[in-house]
Amino acid sequence: MENKTKTAVYWTLLIHEDWSLHIAATSEGLCFVGSQNHPLEELSDWAKARIPGSELIRDDERLLPYAAELIEYLQGTRTSFTAPFDFPGTPF
Repeated sequence: MENKTKTAVYWTLLIHEDWSLHIAATSEGLCFVGSQNHPLEELSDWAKARIPGSELIRDDERLLPYAAELIEYLQGTRTSFTAPFDFPGTPF
């Protein structure tokens, strides 16, 4: 019998000034930055399409480094990112 584990997609709600958006990461890096003021369903639908069978897990602590860089970007003090990214999809 094959043991298949679900890919964990960790998420949090980033709130900064008028911005409210969901962000998510796998163990490999940031994989999703949602649209401003959209519900969690946006992330859920994205995960179903891009990482089928994944499990969404809220983990505010794990997403802190990503949130910090995104806030700096929104404030205009950051122009590039050091956090790892995970862009699931097919090879081009």
